[in-house]
Amino acid sequence: MKRVRNKKSRRLTGNRILFALALVLLLGDWGVNRAAQQHGAPAQHPTYRQLTPYVALFLDSSGALPFSAIEHQPFVAPRDYLNFGYTDDAIWLRVSLKQEDFPQDAWLIQFGIPYLDRIDSYQRVGGEVIHYHKGSGTSLWTSPLPHRDSLIPVHFDHGAATIYLRIYSRDGTTINAALMTQQEFDRRDQVLRFFLGGYVGILTAMAIYNFFIFLSLRDRRYG
Repeated sequence: MKRVRNKKSRRLTGNRILFALALVLLLGDWGVNRAAQQHGAPAQHPTYRQLTPYVALFLDSSGALPFSAIEHQPFVAPRDYLNFGYTDDAIWLRVSLKQEDFPQDAWLIQFGIPYLDRIDSYQRVGGEVIHYHKGSGTSLWTSPLPHRDSLIPVHFDHGAATIYLRIYSRDGTTINAALMTQQEFDRRDQVLRFFLGGYVGILTAMAIYNFFIFLSLRDRRYG
C-alpha cells in the first residue's frame, strides 16, 4: 500500500514539474514577443505581409517551359489560398512589388512549409537574370540566406521588383509564403528557436525524471 502511495506521489510531483516548465516556457515566449513588438517598426510601415495579394498565377502542365518563355505567358489572379493538392504541374507565381510600398531595406520571401521539393526564383536586375534555387532537395547551407526555411531575397530595381517563382513538389503542394524584412525574420526565428528549445527541454526533463523513477522502483514502465 505504501509503495502505491509513493508511486502516486512521484507522479503528482512529475506533473507539477511539467506544469511549471510549461508555464515558464509560455511566459518566456510572451516576453520575447512583447519585447520585439516594442522595438518593432511603426504601424504605418509593416515589416510582415502575406504574399498572396501580390502574386499572379500560371500553371505549366508540361513542366518544361523555361523562364524565357514564362515571362510572356498569361498570368491570372489566384484563389484565396495557394493550395493545389497533388499535381504534376509546375506552378509559377509572379510577384509584383513597388518599392514605395516596402520602404524598409532587405526584404525577403519566406516559405514556411519545408516539403516543397524545388523552388526556383528569377529576378531581372540591371538587365541580368538572378536565379536562386531552394527547396527540400537542396542543402540547408545553400546561398543566399542559408536556413532551414527557403528564403529568397528581394531585389528592387528602378523602384520595383518582379520575382518569378517556379514551384514543383511531388507531395501535396500548399504554398505558405510571406514577405518580411530581414530584421522581422530574425525576430520570428528567435522566438521559434526559443519555443523549440523549451520543447526539447521539457522532453529532456521528462526523460530524466522517468529514469530516476525507474532506478528507484525498477519498474520497466518507466524505463
